Amino acid sequence: MKQKNIMKQVKFLLIVIVMAMIQLPAICKPKKLMYGDNIQYYGEVDKNKQPLGRGQLQLIGYAQYAIDITRGDFEGNKITNAEVFIGKSIWPNDPTDLEKRAAKFTGTMEFDIKEVNGRTYLVYKLIDGILTIEKFYDSSYGYWNQELSITCKPQDNCVFERYASPQNSRNLDLKYHGYFHKDNGDIVYTYSFYLDQRNGGIKYQTDEKMSKAKEERLRVEEERKLATPGGLAEKIISMIDDKSQPFSEITSLTDKLLAMEKTDEQKQAVKRVIKECQLMGTGYNPDNDLYLSMSHEGTERGRQEMALAAKLQKEIIEDGDMQELIDYAYRCRKDGDITTAKKYFQKGADKGNAMAMRGLAFCYDDENNIEKAEEWYTKLLEKDASEQFCVDAMDFYRKTNRSDKILKILELSAEKSHNRDAMLRLGDIYRNGKDWDFKKSGITVTKNLATAMKWYKKARDAGSKAALFFMADCYWTGGTGVTQNRVQAAKLYQQLMNEAGILHLNISEAEPDEKSKANYRMGYCLETGTGVVKNIPFAWDLYCKSNEAEAYYRRGVMLEKRWVYERLRPDLRKQQVRQLYQTAANMGHKQAQQALNRMYR
Repeated sequence: MKQKNIMKQVKFLLIVIVMAMIQLPAICKPKKLMYGDNIQYYGEVDKNKQPLGRGQLQLIGYAQYAIDITRGDFEGNKITNAEVFIGKSIWPNDPTDLEKRAAKFTGTMEFDIKEVNGRTYLVYKLIDGILTIEKFYDSSYGYWNQELSITCKPQDNCVFERYASPQNSRNLDLKYHGYFHKDNGDIVYTYSFYLDQRNGGIKYQTDEKMSKAKEERLRVEEERKLATPGGLAEKIISMIDDKSQPFSEITSLTDKLLAMEKTDEQKQAVKRVIKECQLMGTGYNPDNDLYLSMSHEGTERGRQEMALAAKLQKEIIEDGDMQELIDYAYRCRKDGDITTAKKYFQKGADKGNAMAMRGLAFCYDDENNIEKAEEWYTKLLEKDASEQFCVDAMDFYRKTNRSDKILKILELSAEKSHNRDAMLRLGDIYRNGKDWDFKKSGITVTKNLATAMKWYKKARDAGSKAALFFMADCYWTGGTGVTQNRVQAAKLYQQLMNEAGILHLNISEAEPDEKSKANYRMGYCLETGTGVVKNIPFAWDLYCKSNEAEAYYRRGVMLEKRWVYERLRPDLRKQQVRQLYQTAANMGHKQAQQALNRMYR
């Protein structure tokens, strides 16, 4: 009886086991879900037949030329522990052909299914993980490479999408596209990918774009900058330089600049805009006296810029800016508007501005009003007898043949402005009895070496080395008010040589003939021992640097008498002596002519 009960229990257990074994495949079998005609999910689902648990997502269909296989733990459209394989497949439905894959992603991701115009889109968003492209082509550099690894984070917005034709299509137009944004705070780097079906790799190119955070930061910075006169002026100047910028916007910003509080910074900003308008409008840069090749001169834009410059100048002139008043008046005179120029020059002259007085004298001269022009030149030189103003006044009197006025202006410039050139010129006038520029100035005086020496000494005290030339010349020749004294002349020539060397002076202060004369005279002193220690070789060297007839003659004498050592055969020495005498004789030297007659007898 007991044995029968055991058999019944075993039999019942076997029936339960058999029934369980029959039902188990039905319980454990994964479910297959279709999304459109091309996308299939195979794996565990929940009671609502949504992916939940371990599964696999892939594209299928006859048109499939490339294949995506996504494995992982599904929870709705989110996949953790995901593995995504992207690549080529020989057979449309072969999920095992992974050796030809072009890319792989591992990590956490989301997917979405879209249907647009008969195409089914499978969109991946990689949230956190690593994308490894095992064969890729960099379009930016133009070559294939073997591996590119990108770490994806939620903020990077890394998205891929596939689309395919319906399942019954034979066009093989399954496409793949992806992009990956990497924001480093200032620049957003965008990588664009697509599958190269022929080579089995992924091509990508890189694009850079400013991030929104930086755009906002720059916008705020720009607004803060435009709230200051300097920043606004910089913006206006950049727009002036850019011909494509509408001039109406430049005018609007300029009005905003003028409306700002009148401070030193605002005035300087307005002046910068004026200068840029004038530079681009005329092409002339007064700072370096050069012309700008890329200016707007002669165009409508250039005329607008000059009009704007005039408007701005008037605004700050009304605020009492003297420099802009002078600049504006000179520009009016240049443009032929003498009436307006006189009006503004008069305003400056009434305030004692020398440049305004000069401009006013110019305007009256332009109108051929000699009396008024002379009046303002007189006031100008009483105010400021600087070199440039004196030159302007002398040019005016030269045109009116007033040599007496020119001489007075030179004396005024020398006395009041300590003009060294004026001192030298006055010395020359009294030493020679006329001006070196006699044809233009018409200045003639009675020769007076004492007066000449007075001006030369003042020029010397002012630092002129050339004055030593002329002082030595006065002592060498002697004349009215100065007794001939070649010893004193020799000392001055010696001083000159010790200071700078006769041949190393400024050519504008000592002309070549003056240097030549000084070399001969110093050589003569060294040859004869006049005022200095006798030195024949040094005298020879100085004679060689002079073109005076006496210097050629003295060289001939020294060579003929063998006072200098020259390695020459007797016949060559005699030939050279004859050439030196001949050169001096051709210049009218009588002793050289007598020496030649003696040699030819």
